[in-house]
Amino acid sequence: MSRDSFYCILDLIGDHSVFHNNSPKPQAAVFMQLAVALDRFGHEGNGACLDRSMLLWGISHGSMVNYTNRVMIALESCMGHEIAWPDRQGRASIAEYFVALGFPGCVICDQHKRVIYFFAGEKLGSCHDLTCLSRSGLWRRLDSAQLFDRGQYLLGDSGYVPLERLFC
Repeated sequence: MSRDSFYCILDLIGDHSVFHNNSPKPQAAVFMQLAVALDRFGHEGNGACLDRSMLLWGISHGSMVNYTNRVMIALESCMGHEIAWPDRQGRASIAEYFVALGFPGCVICDQHKRVIYFFAGEKLGSCHDLTCLSRSGLWRRLDSAQLFDRGQYLLGDSGYVPLERLFC
């Protein structure tokens, strides 16, 4: 992420109420909480391990989780309108893009690598991926014709169970 992008996000979420409390001990600066969360978002597998991040940032496990949760809440609140499931025409465009890449009929994200859905209703890292997905609004509408046309699917890793619209 560029420095300009970081500061753009910081400006967007910096005044969110989730970063203010009535405690005598103030929260860490919003830029620190954002940096920690982005570090976690930018890693996968062992790189996203809390132990690695705790050593890197010099903070506790609880602080790591709190910072990440706060950033997710602020992002969802401030940018929720930017993250939207595509309409029929948008899904067709995404499907065409992935067909050209060799993934016929799979809808993973849009072709601009833009997030089209996320769920921040669970404490990150506190439950299995499938559990988090099953508690989301997406799960309740997974077989809905509003989300998928014939031959369109989500692609998940081995942590999920195969379903009619979810390939693992």
